[in-house]
Amino acid sequence: MLDRYEEFLTLTRHATVVTIRLGLTRDGRITAKRVEAYWSTGAYADCGPDVARKGGFGSVGPYRIPHVAVDSYCVYTNLPPAGAFRGYAVTEIVWASERMMDIAADALGLDPLEFRLRNLLADGDEFATGETLHDVHFRECLEAAARAIAWHPEPTVLPDGRVRAKGLAVVMKGMTTPSRSEAAVAVDRDGRVTVYSSTVELGQGARTVLAQLAAEPLGLPYTAVQLVDPDTDRTPFDNRTTSSRSTYMMGNAVRRAARQLADRLRALAAERLEAAPEDLELVPGAVCVRGAPERCIGWGELVAGLGRDELREHAEFHNEGGLDETGHGIASSHWHQGAAGAEVEVDLETGQVNVVRLHAAVYAGEVVNTLTAALQNEGSMIMGLGSALFEELVYEQGQPLTTNLSDYLVPSFLDLPAQLSHDLLEYPGAEVHGVGETALPPVPAAIGNAVARATGARLTELPLTPERVLRAIRGTSEEGR
Repeated sequence: MLDRYEEFLTLTRHATVVTIRLGLTRDGRITAKRVEAYWSTGAYADCGPDVARKGGFGSVGPYRIPHVAVDSYCVYTNLPPAGAFRGYAVTEIVWASERMMDIAADALGLDPLEFRLRNLLADGDEFATGETLHDVHFRECLEAAARAIAWHPEPTVLPDGRVRAKGLAVVMKGMTTPSRSEAAVAVDRDGRVTVYSSTVELGQGARTVLAQLAAEPLGLPYTAVQLVDPDTDRTPFDNRTTSSRSTYMMGNAVRRAARQLADRLRALAAERLEAAPEDLELVPGAVCVRGAPERCIGWGELVAGLGRDELREHAEFHNEGGLDETGHGIASSHWHQGAAGAEVEVDLETGQVNVVRLHAAVYAGEVVNTLTAALQNEGSMIMGLGSALFEELVYEQGQPLTTNLSDYLVPSFLDLPAQLSHDLLEYPGAEVHGVGETALPPVPAAIGNAVARATGARLTELPLTPERVLRAIRGTSEEGR
């Protein structure tokens, strides 16, 4: 068990420096993008090279850009090692990229919303990696976020001198590709259904979701399904519980195994009930002839008839892709898509930022569990608020100074916006999209864009502490003299 000090020494998020140059036409089309990013991986590489890779292709953003060049470097430093953090490289890179979108819009004299809409990727477009995109909903996400905050680009001066303004940001986040998940679903002599899965329950609700996906083909309430926790002796292989992949990857493996088990039970019951499998239906604990509920046989009886303790079906789900050394190929089998809108009030005398409204719109495809998906969105947004305004690691000679929650600040309930809301966008027939991280990366950028509009200052560094905001305001005032 680590104490708080040891925790801060063990792993951090990658500090990042990003330089972006854009080529633009006067009517607001992006023709080229040049990105150079440096990721501080600390004293040990850990997953730093992969963070640099994913941050590299993530730096292009959800935009149609014909000419792209990206150099992304993982750099050793004399600091604690950096590793995986919610948003996995994308939070840092979206901050830089989406701030640059607002800076470019202002340089062209365009509304930042309209500028983004002119350049967003759409279904069938080719991404910078060469892959053709499908199931694309960036426009819907951005428009939902803009609508939720009643978007307009002009700041408003309040009677007490504070300035209110709004900001937007869009995110395009990849998922681990290629990867593989395996699952088994079984029924025993007592008719109990068990899911064997190596997905780790981290508080994200994975157990509930996997139980739901197993229960549906079997005609069961999800509460009747038990799950075995990850155990190398009992549960099949899973790539890992990261990358917002579990509901999609493991969920599909579980769903396939459950459907196979349902088909197997129908086939076994068909022989015993002397009926065609297609004339049979599953009810909780039994297989019955459709329209003749008195002609049923229990699942446990079917298992016992095989002379087994358990009837088990195994299934695998994998996605394919990957990039070559030049950055071409399939970066993600599907993309996590979202947008955020923020409204802030800024005290120009002190630099204090107050977020009064925050909204995230996330494309979920098919929502399996509305409650757990909503909690993921809300948690991501609050975590993004912390990254935007509070959380900062300070070092002296390689040693951390912010090693407790008195010095390393995180949001409290008093820091939350008066209006915190979100959308889960669904489409009939769509595949599941993970939502464990999507709402986080655009939040700091949306808040930063709103603060920049309120102050007229060019903000390029997080967090947006009062001291940092005030320095930027004073620097802009001095430049204008």
